[in-house]
Parts: sequence; C-alpha cells; structure tokens
Amino acid sequence: MNWKRIWWIALVVKLVLACAIPLSNDEAYYWVWGQIPQLSYYDHPPFIAWLFYLARPLEGIREMFPNLGGIVRWPAVLMGHATLLVLLKIVGPSISERQKNLVLGVLLLSPFFGIGSLIATPDIPYVFFWCVSLLAFKRTLESPSVKNSLFLGAALGLGFCAKYLIVIFVPVGILYVLVHRRWDLFKPTNLLATVFAGLLFCAPVLLWNAQNDWVSFRFQLGHGLDVEALTWDRKLQQFLDYIGGQAGLLGLFVFVAGFGTKLAKENRLLIWMGWGPILFFAWTSLRSPVEANWPITGHLALLTAAAIISGRELQKARIAKGMMTLWVAATVVVLYQSTRPELPLFGVEADRLKTYEFVRYRALETRARGATEELPIFASSYQMAGALSFATHRVVPKLAGINRVDFFDFHPSGKPITNQFEIALEHDWPWPSWIAELGYVEVSKESYDRFSIVRFQRRP
Repeated sequence: MNWKRIWWIALVVKLVLACAIPLSNDEAYYWVWGQIPQLSYYDHPPFIAWLFYLARPLEGIREMFPNLGGIVRWPAVLMGHATLLVLLKIVGPSISERQKNLVLGVLLLSPFFGIGSLIATPDIPYVFFWCVSLLAFKRTLESPSVKNSLFLGAALGLGFCAKYLIVIFVPVGILYVLVHRRWDLFKPTNLLATVFAGLLFCAPVLLWNAQNDWVSFRFQLGHGLDVEALTWDRKLQQFLDYIGGQAGLLGLFVFVAGFGTKLAKENRLLIWMGWGPILFFAWTSLRSPVEANWPITGHLALLTAAAIISGRELQKARIAKGMMTLWVAATVVVLYQSTRPELPLFGVEADRLKTYEFVRYRALETRARGATEELPIFASSYQMAGALSFATHRVVPKLAGINRVDFFDFHPSGKPITNQFEIALEHDWPWPSWIAELGYVEVSKESYDRFSIVRFQRRP
C-alpha cells in the first residue's frame, strides 16, 4: 500500500478515536486554558492552549453529542499527524517506499505516536516543532544561508512556545556541528538570523515571564533539575527506573537503531537527535525523577532510524513486526479500558489505572452544575478543576493557594468575589492564608460521595 494512503487512513482513524475517548484531567485543564487565552501560562508555554482555542467552533457539536467530547482534540490530533509528513520530508528522499511504509507503521503503532498522539498535551506541538527544527537544521547543513537560518530560528522559537524542552535541540545541534567540523555554519550573519527569529517567535513566552517575575522558567527548571535524590541509593534507583521505563517503551528498537553507520549519511542525524534527549534525561535522573514522556523526541528519531534499518534487513524487519504486534495488543487493552474506566483490569483496581481519570470526579459534576454566581464552587486541584470545567462547559476554578501552584494561582478566577463560596475536597489541604485575611470563616462541611464540600462565608 502506498504510504500516502496509509497516512490518510490513519488520520481518519485517529479523528474518530479522538472523539470517542474521554478527555484526561490534564487535557481538560489545558482546555480551560483555551477558554482563557494568554501569552503563556505558569505550568507550560501556551501552544496547547492555542490549539484548544482553535477547537472552540467545535463546542457546538460537543453540546449536541455529549459522547463526542473528544472532538475538541482535533486541532492537536491534526498537528500531531502532520509531524509524520515533516518526518518523511526529512528522511524520504533517501529511503524506499517499503521503508516509508515501515516508518509509518512503527510510529503509528508505537505508544507515544500511536494512541498517545490522541491525547492533547504540550508534547504534540513540541514534537511537531522539534521535527520542523530538524528539517530546518538539515537544510542548513546542506545549504547554509540566512533563509535557512531564519527557518531554523523560527521553528525553535515556536517550539519554545510549545515546551521549554526544545532547548535540548540546541546543544545537541552544536555538538553535531563541532564533531563534524562544520565551521561554515558559524558565520555571524547566519547565527544572528537564527537568534533573531528564535527570539521573535518565542516572544509571547518571554513577555509573559518578564511580566510575572520569570516564574514559569523557575518552576520548570526546579521541576526537572533540582536535586531531590540526596543519597546514592536513591540516585541509582531513579536512574534504573528511567532506563527500565525507556527500554520498555522502545524495546529492541533501542539496539536496532543504535548503529548509526547503517544509515545513509544524510539520515545519521537521527541518531544524534535520538540519543541526545535520552542521554540528557539519563543524567537528570541522577538528580530528580524523570517522567517517561520527557525524552519523547528521542523516541521519534530512534524509532524512525530503527524502521529505516529494519526495512532493508529481514531479521530486523521481523523484530519490527514483533514489536508492532505487542503495541497493537497494548493499544487494544487501553482502548477497551477507556470505555469502562470504572472497572478493574487484570485484577488491578480501577482507581490505580490511568484511565480512572475519566470518571474520577464524575460524582461532583451535578454539584458543580448547580453552583450559582452567588454561591460558586471551587476545586481543590487543577485536575478536578479541569474535569469539572469541561463537564459543565464553564470554568470551575481551583481555589488559589491550595494544593500545588498552578494557573489558577495567577488568575483572578482563583479567588471568590462573593460573600460565600464552596470548595470540593478530595484530600484535606491547609487553607490558604488569604481566606482568613479576607474575612471568610468555615460554616459547614458535608460528605459528598467520597469527597467533602466545605462552605465558607464572609463575616459581617
């Protein structure tokens, strides 16, 4: 089958599945951002919010067909699927049709770029612009010019508006240039063009952070680089957890793609851009825990390289088919569980599974719908706020100052302006000091399913 036909069929399947799968709590939180567009946000840069903003015309369909709520993912799904076109633009000229088909097959069935690409998170625009940056970098290597330098800077700048991790691209790219002694790329006009375009296209993030004491930068740096492991036992445990998780996701493809000399010269850049993020986070795992998706761009490059190699070697093609079979089985299980998230799976209780997010706060939806302007209700976590907001079609904010810091701590909606308000609690958290300072006192507390509803009223 022609690779273009595979791409189009996969797009239709993705759009259908995206409608049917409920939104996770993180996605619902980003949906809230799309209702309150800003230059940037505390937790992440703004691109995922912009994608949900583009989905606002689809809200009417969601209201008519409540079971198709996932339709608001469509802009993100389209961008994620377009990443495959950019990738084939990079590697396509040097590989056969069979290899192109295998590249698409491997990526479309893999955890992050298959079913994972249906989940609208900052990773989708991040991976897209990383891939666009890789295309621009390749063109710059082939033909250094101000035009290509501007292209590279713009791609990196937009990537910075998606996820700060795009900065990893820069040292990996510089190391590649130094190792290959491409001194012609350090021409001042080209470097200035890249820096200028990069700063211009990431200006929204820079401006927002400048207006907010660079709080988002400080949060993200601390989130990934603060030293949390104080003993060597803990460092080793975090490192082994990271290596085990990455090996489990990539499987034998890590070893298949590890030999860059088997790739055509023009595609060996994939090895650099694959191992670069993987090794970077191996280092940070010695400082603090690493989430499995952080080196996602490394997965894109390594899986592509492995598929290209497997496309011309029978034994490795069998490995590829075996991995794809395992991924298909895992995908079927996840899709099945997403249709009945309240039930256990293989003996594991439902509330210990990721899919439980789909129903975690369902019991509170009726209470949230009954809230009024005179008696608003607040959530006690950003996940709860996102889930209730999406379910009620209006913003149900998290109470500012409770639980971890997030978007609502920087937005006026996080504090009440009424004489009384309620807050839904899943766990007991210390009350923020501003409640007493503004004259609010607790007047009642009631059990509500497995939650608590606490009411506050301002003293006369």
